[in-house]
Amino acid sequence: MSFERLEVECRVITPMFSRGAQQSSSGQYPFELRPQSIKGVLRFWFRAVAPLVINVYELDIDGLPEKEKKKWRNVKYKGLKFLEGLIFGSQERRAPFGLMVNPFNHVQTKSLGRIEENKGRFMNQLDYILYGLYDTAKKTVSEYLPQDSILTLTFFFHDPKVKEIILSLLQLISIFSGFGAKTRKGFGGFEIVKPQGYQRTVEKYKDVIKKVKNTIKEFIEEHNSKSEVPKLVLGTTNFNGLPEFPSFTHCKVFKLDNLADSDPMNVFKQLYKIRFDIQKKEVIERGWYPELKHKLRRLNGDCVEDLKGALLKGSHQITIPPSILGLPLQYQNLQDKHNPNFFKGIKVILYSSLEEVEQMRNDEIEGRKASPLFISIHRFTNVWKPIVLILESKITSKANLGLEKDVQTMGAISKVFEVIGFENYEKLEKIIEKEMGGVCI
Repeated sequence: MSFERLEVECRVITPMFSRGAQQSSSGQYPFELRPQSIKGVLRFWFRAVAPLVINVYELDIDGLPEKEKKKWRNVKYKGLKFLEGLIFGSQERRAPFGLMVNPFNHVQTKSLGRIEENKGRFMNQLDYILYGLYDTAKKTVSEYLPQDSILTLTFFFHDPKVKEIILSLLQLISIFSGFGAKTRKGFGGFEIVKPQGYQRTVEKYKDVIKKVKNTIKEFIEEHNSKSEVPKLVLGTTNFNGLPEFPSFTHCKVFKLDNLADSDPMNVFKQLYKIRFDIQKKEVIERGWYPELKHKLRRLNGDCVEDLKGALLKGSHQITIPPSILGLPLQYQNLQDKHNPNFFKGIKVILYSSLEEVEQMRNDEIEGRKASPLFISIHRFTNVWKPIVLILESKITSKANLGLEKDVQTMGAISKVFEVIGFENYEKLEKIIEKEMGGVCI
């Protein structure tokens, strides 16, 4: 089968973290970005757009043998699964494209550096966002691709229409996401340098979504006209409420002009810094994202105080508004001023009960629901500003928004209470717009 070889050259916009498996003798993990990781990102954003093009629940299986019909009958997202298999491959068929990530060397990558244990009065301002990329106890750090590095992806396309889908998806990813770790927090951002015509222009994000839609639609129309195998049903999906996975059918985009700065790293600090007074054991300054979580915590009183009351058997049901920003949530180091040691050693972990089908879950751990917020950093003339994309989706499958809980304790603490999640995106978006400086675009 003939194929077209295409090199896509990308310039790194914000530090890109992707840790290799083999640790060096010095405790450093090399930068390694695998093709399957890139394909996973492409699949995620494909799924976010696909419901704008097809009914993800439906598939025209008329004319198939009864055995084949039976195979599809109980598949929840049968339309999405079949379309995804045509473009990305499946157990039954090979993908119509291949991908190779050009190797990196130590000249291109940099070390995150050995981050010393906190000394003095305040925490490192970026500890919050860099969590997981280093371990001071084990003295491990990660290499990363710094700003202005060049990342080259080599594609092998067997179908020109699939080529157009992938390129338009890459443009969409460059606007709202990136590659590697912490992409929801603004890291791993890139722009497409070659081929030309795929600008990273957030003001035109609706045009880019439309471009992705059109390339997918053209692929489907050709498939439906030529194929006798199951046909796809064109038309926007009606989810009858929030979708169970992130989708552009339910989205909002904000620009944070109030965090503009000439240095993108200063934008990160404004987004994520936390200053903690060790002596007083309290936070004295929060960046934009920790402050948003704090506002949600105190949306109706203080949900942490409610949790402590539930542990003390004073409540039967509590609501945890920060759950809208992702699960699991972990609460420990709880304090009681009247009895400082009462909650010592107690840990409460809250999980999503979302019943997603296997092909939607990927490698996510059971009970995990990733944040619906995608923060990206963009240049506007001479300053950098954050963009916040919200892809609304359910956090739980239970009708009463109930979450799973795990109370880890050796003491006689109550476990008999119900935890309720929070899916009020209208309220979340109002907080961002009215209290956090967000401008809807």
